[in-house]
Amino acid sequence: PSPNGPRQKGAARRSRMRMEREAMLARLPAEVRAVLARPPRVTQALVAVLAIIYGLQVWAGMLESPIVMMRYGANVPALVFAGEWWRLVSGNFLHGSLMHLAFNGWALFVLGGVLERVLDGNRLLLIYLASALAGAATSAVFSGALLAVGASTAVFGLLGALAAVQWRAGKRLHPLFQQSRRWWIFILVINGGLSFLVPRVDGAAHVGGFVAGGLLGLWLGGPTQPLLTASRERLMLLATGLLSGFFVAGLGLTLWHAERFDDAATARAVAAVTAHADSDGDVLNFFAWEVAVDPHAGVAGLEAAVAAAAEAARRSPDQAEILDTQAQALHRLGRQPEALWLELTALARLPEDFYATQVGRFAGALAAAQREAKGLPEPLAGMQAIIRPGGQRLELRWPSGVPRTGEWLVVAEAVETDSLVGTLVIRVPAVGGEVLNRDEVVGSALPESARLELRWAAPLPEDSRTFKAPVSAPGWRYWPRDPRALELDTAAAVRPPQVE
Repeated sequence: PSPNGPRQKGAARRSRMRMEREAMLARLPAEVRAVLARPPRVTQALVAVLAIIYGLQVWAGMLESPIVMMRYGANVPALVFAGEWWRLVSGNFLHGSLMHLAFNGWALFVLGGVLERVLDGNRLLLIYLASALAGAATSAVFSGALLAVGASTAVFGLLGALAAVQWRAGKRLHPLFQQSRRWWIFILVINGGLSFLVPRVDGAAHVGGFVAGGLLGLWLGGPTQPLLTASRERLMLLATGLLSGFFVAGLGLTLWHAERFDDAATARAVAAVTAHADSDGDVLNFFAWEVAVDPHAGVAGLEAAVAAAAEAARRSPDQAEILDTQAQALHRLGRQPEALWLELTALARLPEDFYATQVGRFAGALAAAQREAKGLPEPLAGMQAIIRPGGQRLELRWPSGVPRTGEWLVVAEAVETDSLVGTLVIRVPAVGGEVLNRDEVVGSALPESARLELRWAAPLPEDSRTFKAPVSAPGWRYWPRDPRALELDTAAAVRPPQVE
């Protein structure tokens, strides 16, 4: 067979389809052909703008960080009511994922293409912008959402406008631009259900956009015979111009404030999340952790993170990861004793390598601060950890002058060829001497060649109800290092360490 056979058949099929389409268009009334020949330039431009802004979102890292999303204009009701009105504009151009953008972009392309041909580009733009603004305002007032993004405010406005135009125009609207009653019932039921039954879908924003679009559709409504008088036409153009200027100003202010989004702005954003009634412990912990490990976070942001983590612990008690978040923020604020005790509590609740490695980090920082502080007692001064020949026994020697009453917690790190391999937490009576055999260690095996470096020691709190030690008495436990915790050293302290 000829190699050009399939190609020739495909070309013939496309030619036949083109002729059939041209024949169908030739049977349409002249005014309908004129409408179809009019390209939806405004719709295409709006879709392009959304795509470009999404690319900037990916570049700026907004999809991984809700705080960065806040920085670049997400609709946050608490911040809107604090005076940041431009978020009612910018939030409509941001999206949470590629799927989110694809859904809204396709709906805009279809609905906008129909409306722009039935009406015109100026009227479509007015409907789009007004619906977006109305939907964002309705969301801020009624939704109770922590933050909202997406062009669905405007998309639902276009849907409402199309319904109004079809209802008002009646039979004057060519069937090519009409949808059946069954289609409308299906679309409204499905979208209404999704808006109010699916979590994280902003039903209030959809209702606000739909109502605004419907009202504008009634006002702007005709198909091929515009229903506007000349005076209303001028009013429509004036409204479109003013609203376009408002949106340009809002986007400009968004960029201006994003470039000046400093530590105080971060603190305000985290405070807004903390004050939100529907922010559960996981949400609060997520925001607090993002600030706690941000190398650029300052004192205000870290203090807001501590407050957020404390509120998260109140709303979701007994979660070790929340205590770890609070400890990380306290560590960077120089509040080393608080950070270490919180991390020890986290380790007691969830004995994992990550929390143990954090304990080692915080204990080392506190010990270093104690060594540098003048006039403060140093429990580690003169204390030694000795591994006897054969590496079977651990001996702790208390320096003279250190009280030997009660039980003590000791944190040591296992080092092998100058590289950290793990963390030990030891609980012993303050009597000194040999403590435990190596073969009695709990957890993973301590490497035979590792040497122990003491980091910190302190008496156990007398009130056991407020603190649960991560090891039983007497005992010790070893955890291998977790590289994820060691990477957090890049987030340096912002205040000099405080010691006790």
